[in-house]
Amino acid sequence: MAVKSQWNQSNLELSSSKKLRIAPPKMKPSSQGPATYIIQKSSSDPSLFRSNKAVDGVNDTDIFQCTHTTDNNIMWWLVDLEALYQIHSVILLNRDVFSERLQNFTVDVFEKDPKLEPSFPETFGRICAQQVDPLGAAQWTEFNCRNGPIAGQFVRIVKYGFGALSLCEVRVFENPLSTAFRSTFRHVPNTKSLSESREALGVYSTPMQCGLTLWQRLHLNAFHFNKSSGYCEGYSTESGSHSSANDQDWDCFIEISDEEVTDI
Repeated sequence: MAVKSQWNQSNLELSSSKKLRIAPPKMKPSSQGPATYIIQKSSSDPSLFRSNKAVDGVNDTDIFQCTHTTDNNIMWWLVDLEALYQIHSVILLNRDVFSERLQNFTVDVFEKDPKLEPSFPETFGRICAQQVDPLGAAQWTEFNCRNGPIAGQFVRIVKYGFGALSLCEVRVFENPLSTAFRSTFRHVPNTKSLSESREALGVYSTPMQCGLTLWQRLHLNAFHFNKSSGYCEGYSTESGSHSSANDQDWDCFIEISDEEVTDI
């Protein structure tokens, strides 16, 4: 069950004072499927029900201000944030009528465009939240990513049955990945770990890319990065013996503990 809370318009305005940035992915590229619902092909306003209705900044729950897909077994809506971010939560505004349709859906996050995958839309990203029951009519509902922040560029809502997928507005709580990286890891330059728990994570062009992989390995909390080759190894500072040595070719990055955090 998703960790969620109800929002009203005053909540939404106050949320902008949080340290995390609230992003209306306004004017960001979006898409939906299997297709956009059309009332009458010959006379319908071409802007009706389009995917960008959820990112236009208009907090109106009238159906004509919301997205609307055709009905199918799998329906989806996707936004491209155009850069990598650390996603903390997603807030959805439901329509005022037929609100019960917004149920049985998943919010997932991708680093790359999932539409390029042959199995899309049945491809799954990293799951932020899932919801079984219908959401309230004309209400904002926040879904916190259940296992912590997720790094990604594409955020999708995918729904199974119970009528078409319709969203009036979508908001994303996120941090630019560079900010999240700096606030997550303490940089120890010119240092190589001698930990016995080291695991190969791959070869990357930047330490931040290695950090993305480490975030998916819950048993690791640090990595060292070779500045020449890009080779990266993760390790845990909490298991077994841990020591390090001076080495000009390597940098260590260690997750900041709760005790070290002051104000990000």
